[in-house]
Formats: sequence, structure tokens, C-alpha cells
Amino acid sequence: MDRMYPRVENLTSIDRLEEVLNTADSHAIIAWMVRYGEKLNEWRGSGDGDAKLGILPPQKYNRRYLEGQTIPSYPLWVLQNTKWLPLVDGNKQYPSMCTLAKGVSKEVSALVGYPSLNLEHPLLKSLKIDKTAIKNALTIAGVVTDLDELSWDSFYELLLELPQKDPEGKLARSAYRALVGRTDSDNPFGEKFSKFMREGKMFGRFGEKTGYFPINQLYYFENPTLPESMLKLFPSLDLDRRRGALKVKKLFGVEPFNLSTANIRIIEFEEHPCAQEFQKEVEGLKPYIYALRIEEDSDRSELRSLQQLQFKLCKSVKCSIRIGDEEKEISLQSGESIIVDSVVYLIAEPLEYDKPFLRDEIIADALGDVITNILQVDIGGDVARLATCSKKKIGVLLDRITGGSGEVRLSKAFELLQLPQVSEEEPTEAITIPPPTPSPVQPTSTLLPINEISQCEPDDIVRPSSVGPVVVSGGDQVQIVQSREIKRRIKVNPKPKSEALIMKPLVNPDRAENLALEFEKAQGRWAEKVSHFQGSEAYGCDILSFKNKEDLESFKSKPNMKLVERFIEVKGSVNSVGAFTLKGNELKCARENCNRYFVYRVYEGEKTGVFELVETPDPLGVETDAIKVQYEIHPFRTKCSRHWDVKEIDESEVKSPNSPVGDSKKL
Repeated sequence: MDRMYPRVENLTSIDRLEEVLNTADSHAIIAWMVRYGEKLNEWRGSGDGDAKLGILPPQKYNRRYLEGQTIPSYPLWVLQNTKWLPLVDGNKQYPSMCTLAKGVSKEVSALVGYPSLNLEHPLLKSLKIDKTAIKNALTIAGVVTDLDELSWDSFYELLLELPQKDPEGKLARSAYRALVGRTDSDNPFGEKFSKFMREGKMFGRFGEKTGYFPINQLYYFENPTLPESMLKLFPSLDLDRRRGALKVKKLFGVEPFNLSTANIRIIEFEEHPCAQEFQKEVEGLKPYIYALRIEEDSDRSELRSLQQLQFKLCKSVKCSIRIGDEEKEISLQSGESIIVDSVVYLIAEPLEYDKPFLRDEIIADALGDVITNILQVDIGGDVARLATCSKKKIGVLLDRITGGSGEVRLSKAFELLQLPQVSEEEPTEAITIPPPTPSPVQPTSTLLPINEISQCEPDDIVRPSSVGPVVVSGGDQVQIVQSREIKRRIKVNPKPKSEALIMKPLVNPDRAENLALEFEKAQGRWAEKVSHFQGSEAYGCDILSFKNKEDLESFKSKPNMKLVERFIEVKGSVNSVGAFTLKGNELKCARENCNRYFVYRVYEGEKTGVFELVETPDPLGVETDAIKVQYEIHPFRTKCSRHWDVKEIDESEVKSPNSPVGDSKKL
């Protein structure tokens, strides 16, 4: 039976090579490799030319030998797969698991070995072995100059060892990012590959839990439009999106998350007041988007997808997702979107309402991600560039993106989308928010006849945002206003169609904040407006004020809340006296920074440019009489609320002559 086994004949070996590699100084091994470099290079390129692999088949007397293929060099294999090469951390590693690649992140370098040799070692100096010779020797030993050159066995050995080397997963994401960047076109193979596909684990997240999960339990979320809250519902691989779902599947065996297998249902949503204007902006951009793809879309499938696509700009969205028998609910956060039946529900709030929504870079980027996902073509960056471009220059930009064919493509896109072509010179209207409804009539207000009101300009009601330099005087304690108990009074609701409207100027929040900035400047402090930041991680105030310019610049380069001297919340008012309300982030910030939190109540009288600014430090620490607790109740978040449909009907339709509603009792 022994003769059934393959046998290698004339194999070249080096006596006690394994023992030498395990005990000798690494510099001596390098010196030996340099001296015998010609032979080692021959083995590396041509294998062991004298060795023969033969086998004696059953019932045969003559051995058959492998032809047309050389046997790899055994000494070279031992050199590459013995832990003799010293690393930066003091340990020794297989040369085949090491790299000389430059630009690899610090996290990956902790996993992939970097050789550590002393170029000034006496032995190397005496033999005049320089850096180039050492690099050539290391390359012969199997050290790669680029991560792409890692053998598949080394690649999967690294993945198999990662849970032991990095149990907390601090290096996992960087390692996966580097490894998935391989440019190999061939499929992985080998013993270590098969083992990893059977037993491999990768770092991931499931809800609040993090750790290493079997690869057959993880999903890879490639789609950049999927909400973060959805990721928490399933065990997800800790790897950036847009790395290529097919490549992740091929290299790591992790299945991509597919929305087509999920049933998504919108439970409720609150539409943004400017939703219709936003949809109009998107419709106006569609021809430019399709112009990017018109030559490649031979079957017009992308055209149909764009035509059907609708956007709903929302303030809140709640939806459910069902996979199999399990159904879970999620609420979208700011900047997130979800697509249901060709309708994109997007939660976003622009930083400036005096510009089109799509000029906001964050909203434009979200639109680009959605288009990339819908068309399955990576054009998100170009879509975002077009969305934020001015109407005058968008044609020029399209021409640059398409290599000079923009005008022809655009004309054809308008034709296929069946839209009238609009001149690029036509200005884009800015989105505006309707002004608040005027307050009920008060005896002290100045009233104008309705025929005179129609002649008033909007600037007479809403003052401009800009505020020039100011001079500050006063700083005395305010005159205390005592609260007065009203036991009973009669309130008459104002008629909806009043014959007179109040012409009292409305509050312009930007003007109030700009006044506060000028006030800080006059006080010798350096302030920065932050009211445009929104969400749970916003600052909780409108202005950050610093002691000096150096602190402000330092904060801009590296935010440090200890540098902030004042957290300032600005409350504009149309009345000279009155209370203000703190809630949400404002209340949280006031609690956390009590001694540095200030509220500036700004009132501008009938004379433009003359303000009253009341400064209240630590508003939560003031006297009890100055604080009034309020409760905000959301009837749509409690099961106690009941919904009724009430419809007004004509009096003639009332069957009973007696009305169920009696006359009000006189008080």
C-alpha cells in the first residue's frame, strides 16, 4: 500500500534550515539570503528544477511523473512560512504575513506585520548590505510590497486570527476596509479560504450589542439611503457602505441586505410645509439627472424609474418593516429617507429658507444617494453637484460632466420626459415660509383700514436680518413685574376675517440673533452663530461666545466646550415685557451649562434700530416666582386619545328641532 502514496524525488533541501530559522539572529538570516540571492531568486521564479513528483498507480510497475509543471522550492517555502522575521512590536511573524506597503493605516499595521531590522547592525555593515539588498531579500522571503499581493492563504489567515488579536473590534473596520480594497479579479481559493467560509467570524453590530458574529448571520448594508435605525434591527457587518455588495459577498461570505425581500409600510408621516416646493425642485432637476444617463439607458428603464419617482419632504416619518414573520417599527431621523412604492420619504430641514432646498449640500447629497440607489448607478456625486449649482451655470456644469455633450443630451432628456424646456436664464425662486398669522386685535395697537393695508410692503412688517454696529448702555437690573391673579374674565374669540389687521412688525429671528452678535462684539467678546445646527447633537443655543479671538479660532479647529464663555439663546419678541420658553436642546444645554448659559430677550420698538436686550444668566437658577412650569402634551403619542370625524351640515338637514347644544350661561 505504501507505493500508492505520491513521492517527491531529487528534492533540494538545506540541512537543519528549520532549526536555523528558529534560533539564528534575523540579521544573519538576511545576510545569508543576500549572499545566496541568485539561487533563491531562481527557486522563486522556476521552482526546484531537479525535483520530480511521481505516483505508482495500482496494478502498475512503472511510476508516473508530473510533467509540464515544476515543483515549488521546499527551502523557499520554509523561509516564507516560519516565524523568524522580527516586527515593530517585538514579536516574530511569517514573512508571508508581512508587508512593506506604505500608507497603510495604523490600525491595519497592527495586524499586518511590518519588518523591523537594524540597518546599522555590525554584520550588515561589514558585508556592505544596504537597504535595497535587504528589501530584495525580504521580497524573496514572501514579504509583499502591497496588500493586494497577500496570498489568499495569508489573507484568510489574517481574518481567522482577527477575533483573537482584536477581541474588542477596535481595528476590525479598518482591517476590513483595507482588505476589501483588493483589486483581484480572480476568485479566492485555498484551504484557509474554505475554513473561513465554514467557521469565520467578523465584527458586527446588532442593536446595542457589538462583537464577532458568524459570517452566515451577518448582513452587509450597501445601500447608503437605508436609515441607521434600520441597521439596528439586524446584525450588520462593521464596514462602510458603498464598498461593493458583490465583492463583500465574494471575499467575506456576508450576504448583502436586500430591501426587495422586506415589506415596508408607512405608518404615519408629517409632511413638511414646503413639501410641494421641494417636489417642484426635484422635477425641475430630473432632465439634468437623466441627461447623465440618456446614452447608456438603451431600454429606457431608468427613464421610467425617474418618471415614477416622487419625493415627500417630511418633518417626521414612522414606518414598519417586515422580514419573514417578524415586523418591527422605526422612526426616521433628520437626513434619513426610505423608499416605498417609488415614493421617497425624506426628513430634512434646510439651513436657510431664502434659498432653494437643493442648494443645501446635505439635502443635495441625500438626493444623490437616492438616485444612485434607484438607478443602481453611482452618479450620486454628479447629481449633488447639479442640484447645488445655480440655474445660470447648471448647463455649463452638465456640459463639463458629460464631456461636451450636455446640450444635446439635455434637449433629448426634456423630450423623453415630455417636459417643456425652460431657459437656463430663468431665475430659480427661493422657498419662503408664509409669515405667521397676525395676533388678535388689542386696544393699544395701531389699526389701519383694509384698503391702506394692501399698499404696505412686506418690509414694513418683517424687518431685514442685517444689523449694523451698536452702542450699548445701561446694564441695570430690570424693573420687576409682579404677577397678577385674574379670577375671571370674558374672552371674545377674534373673527377670522377681521376688517383691520395689526401692523406691528413681526419678529425676525435672524435679526434678533445678529443684534446679539453685535452686542457681544460691543462687550469685547468674540461670538459665532450656531442656530443653524439642528438635531439631538446640536449645541442647544443660538450663539457661542468666547473670551477672545484665540479661543474662538481654537474652537473652530478643534471643538472644546471648555473654551466657550457663554452659551447664548436669543428670544426675539414683539412685546417689551414677557416670558420666554426653554425646551428640548435649549433646556438640556441650560441644565448642563447653568453658569455659562444666558438668554438674551430682544425687543425692537416702533423705531427701527433701537433695541432693548434683557440678559438673563442661568435661567433655571432664577427665583421661583420667575419660573412657570408648562407641560407639552402630544395627543398622537398616547393611546388615551380618541379620533372623531366631525362634519358641518346645513341646518335643514337636522332632524330634531331641539339642538343638543344649549345656550351658554351668562357669567
